[in-house]
Amino acid sequence: MAITSYVVPNGNTPLFFNSALLGVDNTIQGSWSETSLGYNSCWALTNTSVTDGDSYSQDIWVPGGIYSIKFSTLKRSNMGYITMLIDDVQIYNALLYISSGTYSPTAPVISNVVLSPGKHTIKFVANAYSTAKSIYVYDIVLYPSSTNYTAGRTFPYDPYACLSPVEIIPFWSNSPTVIQGTYAFLINNLYIHWLRVVNGNANNDEIHMKIALTSGIYDIRAQDYASTNYGILKGYLDDELIFTRDQYSSPSTNSIVTYATDITIIKPKIYTLKLKVDGKNASSTGYYMSCNALLFKRKS
Repeated sequence: MAITSYVVPNGNTPLFFNSALLGVDNTIQGSWSETSLGYNSCWALTNTSVTDGDSYSQDIWVPGGIYSIKFSTLKRSNMGYITMLIDDVQIYNALLYISSGTYSPTAPVISNVVLSPGKHTIKFVANAYSTAKSIYVYDIVLYPSSTNYTAGRTFPYDPYACLSPVEIIPFWSNSPTVIQGTYAFLINNLYIHWLRVVNGNANNDEIHMKIALTSGIYDIRAQDYASTNYGILKGYLDDELIFTRDQYSSPSTNSIVTYATDITIIKPKIYTLKLKVDGKNASSTGYYMSCNALLFKRKS
């Protein structure tokens, strides 16, 4: 089916994602881990044994324009140097070492970064400072001050007009429609952004929310909680099943999981993302579901 035009959902929306949830696209040097920590957004990409030049990269897509880029990290006596690059051009460098004290969150802002429409590569490089050999990277956000597209206008088909990756945080940024069930917030520093949402432990509990996706091939990643009384979570885009996740686990687990790979989106538009409890593992004692954060990671 040929797509000749579509409506850009929101060309001026900030691009926001958690580094650990997006995951590393390319480990250039060193060992980088997706780690749950009781600081900032609680999940970070970490390296605690930095050798000079340790680095990784992540891919993003933007509609093009002028951006301010902000990322969250930590200062402490075990932290070294951090350098941030876009498409191999250095935009930030700082020493995160402080001589004493507890963890000190910091969120540098890099202004007036000009990006063309399409794919770009973010890279972080770490260097040790004497015996200080740790680096943590939490959330990253790109705020557009101007873009090449305007929300609501119709353009000829362009695969770069939407932002990617797309992170979904139910009951916070996406105002879901409850089809069945009752839902509650749980606040704990083990969860991404300190937030977990659970249902009322009933089969067929279901929520819907909107998500704007451009064409491409995606992986779906999640900050997933699983336990002995959790059911089987199914995800749909409109009415098409895109993943099934058995959330039973003994003992309980709190991890970042890839729910699906190579999901093809043909038509750029605003989709309805549906999350539903559909049965349970034979060993499970209940029908709870975890929906902390989902990320649609565009690969091509």
